[in-house]
Amino acid sequence: MKAEDWELGESLDAFNDPLFGGFGKLKGQRNVQLIWLNSALCRQTLGYDTTRDYYLRKLALGSIFNKDYHQLRLNELEARNGQTYFDIILEIISDHPNNQLVLEQPYASQLYHKVS
Repeated sequence: MKAEDWELGESLDAFNDPLFGGFGKLKGQRNVQLIWLNSALCRQTLGYDTTRDYYLRKLALGSIFNKDYHQLRLNELEARNGQTYFDIILEIISDHPNNQLVLEQPYASQLYHKVS
């Protein structure tokens, strides 16, 4: 998205849009392989706590978002029946069958390196 004049930010809709192939590096591409590095760490980071905080921000006083929808999603999450933010991102990617997702785990050498 470096060449675009807008950023994805925290919007899941904005994340979904480029996957149609009309923006940034995906512009004009029909089949794209997305490689998600450090996906195990991201699964943890984008888990319950992050997702709960996300819904609470959507429900905050003065928020313009659909409060009924986000309250329902929060209730599902708190009952341990809902999707995490990580799961939601996976679902968005899966809605684009021309794109292939590869969840990669880092090699130990990528995680730890000596400082001399």
